[in-house]
Amino acid sequence: IGLPSSGLHSNGFSLLRSLAEAAGIRYREAAPFDPTRSFGDALLTPSRIYSKAMVRLAKLGKVKGAAPIASGGLRRSLPKTLPQSLKAVLKADKW
Repeated sequence: IGLPSSGLHSNGFSLLRSLAEAAGIRYREAAPFDPTRSFGDALLTPSRIYSKAMVRLAKLGKVKGAAPIASGGLRRSLPKTLPQSLKAVLKADKW
């Protein structure tokens, strides 16, 4: 189960600031990924808190493991949740 993100979370801001500065993006300009908002406004979107959704799913027996994908993405984080005898096959064209 993948839960949608509300946008950037705290551990991505240092990298984003560096990239924006290198690309010459200004905070008052339209966001390159959402031209309906300024770049600064897009950065101020509060981080989504996932605990309520995860607790509901866990109570339904739908959660067998969980991994944050912020540090390493699915390729590095997902295997940490699986027994060594299993592997995950991700197919991006099936999402």
